[in-house]
Amino acid sequence: MRTEEEQMLFRKQVLHNFENRCAITGTHFREDTVDAAHIRFYRNGGSMSVVNGIPLLSKLHTLHDEFLLSIHPEYQTIHFAIDGMKYEGQRIREHNFYLDKGSLIWHWKEFISVRAELSLLNKRSDIIEQCMLEVV
Repeated sequence: MRTEEEQMLFRKQVLHNFENRCAITGTHFREDTVDAAHIRFYRNGGSMSVVNGIPLLSKLHTLHDEFLLSIHPEYQTIHFAIDGMKYEGQRIREHNFYLDKGSLIWHWKEFISVRAELSLLNKRSDIIEQCMLEVV
């Protein structure tokens, strides 16, 4: 279990790594308003190390936690599970410490799985819609 002190230190280090800015939008944060997201979730074996963290706006943190947003492990580019999103394909902001590649790979694999499921659901919904149009 993480202590409050560990969580505060993690947040402070993650923020400092990206100069108090969201890694995606570049929005400047005050230290007490940032979300420090674990790349590989703590409950899934992720560490409390700065290299396993990325500062995100709250809504982007939610998308990241739901695997609807991920960072490509090789190119450190931003990708969304839904097409047409702002920042798609752009690189994350410069940072002082490298991000743990193993954690990025873990998150990326989960993201790819969720994106494939969404794609399949969209195809099914298109098929159902087409069938309904033919029935009517």
